[in-house]
Amino acid sequence: MKIFILTSLIVSNITLAKDVDLNFAINSFNKLKEVGDIVYDNCLQEKNELVPSDFSGPSPAGQTRSYGPMDALDDINSGSLEFIGRGLFNGMGSVFSSGPGIRTCVYKNERAYILYRGCMGNKSEAPNLDLTVINYDGDITRFYAETPHGFNGSLSQSDISVYESAWSITSKKVSPVSENLGMEEMNTYMHGVNNNWDLPSCTISGPAGQEGFAGCMNNYPNENSVMSRIRNFRNDPPEMWQETLQSLRQRVLSSY
Repeated sequence: MKIFILTSLIVSNITLAKDVDLNFAINSFNKLKEVGDIVYDNCLQEKNELVPSDFSGPSPAGQTRSYGPMDALDDINSGSLEFIGRGLFNGMGSVFSSGPGIRTCVYKNERAYILYRGCMGNKSEAPNLDLTVINYDGDITRFYAETPHGFNGSLSQSDISVYESAWSITSKKVSPVSENLGMEEMNTYMHGVNNNWDLPSCTISGPAGQEGFAGCMNNYPNENSVMSRIRNFRNDPPEMWQETLQSLRQRVLSSY
């Protein structure tokens, strides 16, 4: 933005200098440059407020370990789930970061937070799954599955063959997270994570049985290992996957 503003000012002032005193043009340029600097600084400040500094990247401990979707599944099942609350959470990117958000149930246990998006007011099961596991040491895994339009079955009771519209798994590395976040703090935390495009991450997405996109960004540590683990899980989830979804559904039904 700063480069664009200053380039425009230079061009306009060269044109201006043809018709008026050169000193006047230089003074005008300097004043407008100050305005450009202020605009740029304000934009930078807004970005810093949107993405807190503690989402800058993984800790040294997080850099060395390979954490895959099976680890996230183990974290979900590592102990009883404490219900923290149910509230409106927005998604990733500018389009989804505004608006009322989606009802999300938030849980925690001895290893991680579990975010189950789609906690309907009538407690019916949504036709898509959006499940995020946040390990306290700084590993985030998001499972997203979407059934085709008109699907009338139970996603948690079905195998991945019904994930015809989308089936994606994303792993991100962040700094360790506090084990004492409430609903408001978690909402702020996830807003920062979802809108920080500098975090190391790996993703495989596309309909079940296909890979529409597969790749890592921002120097994800041990990326070959985690991509292999994501691919294996996505192609052939263990029985524990469906059992976990069914268990989560029962936990959701008893939460509110």
